[in-house]
This record gives sequence, C-alpha cells and structure tokens, in this order.
Amino acid sequence: IREELRKQMVIEKMIDAEVTPQVTVSDQDVKKFYDENPAQFQQPEQFRASHILIMVPQGATPAQKQEARAKIDGLLKQLRNGGDFAVLAKANSQDGSAAAGGDLNYFGRGQMVEPFQKAVESLQVGQVSDVVETQFGFHIVKLTDKKPGRTVALAEVNKKIADYLVMQQKQERANGFVEALRAKSKVEILI
Repeated sequence: IREELRKQMVIEKMIDAEVTPQVTVSDQDVKKFYDENPAQFQQPEQFRASHILIMVPQGATPAQKQEARAKIDGLLKQLRNGGDFAVLAKANSQDGSAAAGGDLNYFGRGQMVEPFQKAVESLQVGQVSDVVETQFGFHIVKLTDKKPGRTVALAEVNKKIADYLVMQQKQERANGFVEALRAKSKVEILI
C-alpha cells in the first residue's frame, strides 16, 4: 500500500508540475461563466420559521390523537394570550428544534411537508398560525423571516467560480498531458 501511495504521489506531483503553470483564469473568464449560466446563480425564496410540535405516533388511537390535539390547542391559547413562543416551544415541542425555541432555520419551498409549507406561506413575518396537522402530529408555526428569491451577485460567487474554472482547466490539461505521454510511449499490457 505504501508503494502504491508513493507512486500515486509522484504521479500527482509530476502532473501538477506540468499542468498547473499552464492554468490561467481571468476575470473575463469568470464573468463569461457567470453570464452563460444564470440558472446556477438563482437563489429561491427562503422562509425561516419556528414551530411547536406535539407528535402523534402512526397508528395512534383516537384517544391519543385527541389528547395531543387538546395539548396543542392549550398551547395555542397561551400564545394568543401573550405567551412567549420560544419559551413554550422549549418546554413543550417534541422534536430536535425544541432546544432552539422551535427555530427551524431557513428552508426553501418544497423542503417541508405540504400542510406545513402552506401554513408558512400564508403567514406574515411575526404571525403565528392556527393548529396545522401533518403526518408527524400537530404544529403551531411562527414565520420569523422571509427572503425573496434573488440572483446571487457575481461579487458573492467570484472566488467559487474562479476555483471551479481552475479545477476544470487542470483536469482537462491533465487528461491531455496523460494522453500525450501515452502517444509518445510504447505501452504493453501484460495481463
């Protein structure tokens, strides 16, 4: 294994020494790539929401479902009477977001189950939903932020594009270098 690794490192060093000096990416190359690939720089609308989830296990009895519904209704009543969403989520939510006050961070359209997504999209920032039922149980949702869809500016992705183009050029030139070596050499396969 060590011998194979040593050979691989020697090959990589040789290719890097022969190929890397030939690779150049200009600002115009970056701009051209950006202009020719607009779809890659579209950022969809983003939502940030918090929720309180009272889980209902699959196959729950009507009594279990009714108990969960009564609990979520009581929490909604507390919220409507001025209760703090994050405090109630920490104390009552039955998922991993509870520790963060129910915060689910940012997500795009289609990343959440449909009833939840519809509830989020119907809210204004700061607004709290009525009870939402999903396959996970009952939720109360609060929309905390909303970012409209946008095109990412070239300045934000300039370095990533340049790095991508350098990598692409290195790969193309390395392939050409190897092919040129094969053409010059007499290779026998003895298997």
